[in-house]
Amino acid sequence: MRFFLVLLSILSFGSINNETDIMEVGQYQNGDIVITYGQTIQDDGDIDGAIYFENINKEMECSYIEYDDLGTERFIYLADVGNQEYIAICERYYNSDGYQLPVFKDVILIKYDIKGNRLGYINYNVAPISYNNHNNYLVIRNSDGVIEYINSNLEITSFINLDDAYIGTYQDQYQGVVYINEMLEEELYIDYPGYYDIRIVNENYEYEYTVAVSPIVEIRGTQFEDMYLDGVTIFSLGEIYINGSLYFDDEYIMTPGNYTITIYGLNDYIYQKEFTLLPSITYNTTGEIIDFIDGLIVNEPVKIYSNGISMFLNGEPYYSERITEPGIHEITIYGINGMQYTLSFIIMSSVTGVVDGGVYESVNFTVYGECLLNGEVVTGDIFLDKEGNYKLEIIDNNEIYEMITFDIESISVSKEDSIRKDINFNYVILVFIAVGGYLILRKK
Repeated sequence: MRFFLVLLSILSFGSINNETDIMEVGQYQNGDIVITYGQTIQDDGDIDGAIYFENINKEMECSYIEYDDLGTERFIYLADVGNQEYIAICERYYNSDGYQLPVFKDVILIKYDIKGNRLGYINYNVAPISYNNHNNYLVIRNSDGVIEYINSNLEITSFINLDDAYIGTYQDQYQGVVYINEMLEEELYIDYPGYYDIRIVNENYEYEYTVAVSPIVEIRGTQFEDMYLDGVTIFSLGEIYINGSLYFDDEYIMTPGNYTITIYGLNDYIYQKEFTLLPSITYNTTGEIIDFIDGLIVNEPVKIYSNGISMFLNGEPYYSERITEPGIHEITIYGINGMQYTLSFIIMSSVTGVVDGGVYESVNFTVYGECLLNGEVVTGDIFLDKEGNYKLEIIDNNEIYEMITFDIESISVSKEDSIRKDINFNYVILVFIAVGGYLILRKK
């Protein structure tokens, strides 16, 4: 390679009121930034390279660069290499005595940012034939016809390293004109999915390459893990098909199932994405509709509802009847294209009407499921009035998970009531004695 490092002799920065101080060689615009480059003549006749960065919307301070190496210098080309950084090509000449015809010295490539900060440089000792710029590369054609590419790190390569696949959009920078799929375009910006042949032309220079732009597909809805709930809509550029049928914007997809999104783009481009829409599942036990969750536990009969194509309870077709059998159950919801979603739930045995540690003269309680009453299996409505101690063991999945003990005995009179009755009895006896004594005395 012909490049080697050199020291910059003098690099001065200043400000100017306008760009007319520059003898313009060229101009480049990047968005709102206009960059004028060329040379400026000092009062003593010295010619220095000059670059002027101007924001046409006045949103940032302009910056100005002068490059002086004690000879004659001028910037003859400016290459955009991305991130608002530029490689400026400066030809340097020796000044002969009396400032006669300058003698070519070399070419130096200097990298600047938009604020005029110098970020690096390399030296080229033979003047190239031509310069071009695209895809954030400086393209140099040498006198022997060899083309070299300078990247944003001032590294020399024999090729341009570009991705051939982009998501959503592809845009890039170039100087000259651009053809996209043989159509002349004003900018290199692509957002519609497809395959694209790109050709950059600048006078006798051409560069061609191909890129694929894939769509950004939005599934708009409530996401649960990598699936969706409650219905979705689809948005994407390109022609959209859902499970083989043409999809129209904002069409709501409600039926649970497995779906394939197919996007057709330009030049036979096809993109596919799959997603699953889960069913809506609810249940009720006492009339209130509640969202069903996997692993649900209830202590009473339950009904389950879904918008799936079909439901199976423990492997059998199910139509939202009341489920009364305690134990572990599985409910499977089927959707379109082979989707199935299985959840489990538990109906626990339960007892109402009696409490642990209770004392009763008689008791009427209800067993949902099965229980052991003093070792004997019971279910349904139970009535007891026989005195004794009772142990009620609640069974679930053939195991005892809760125990209730209670007593039935005659209701005894309280001590206070007994004392009150004794007082009343004694009072009656005294009354009889008094009445009897009165009658005896009267007879006398």
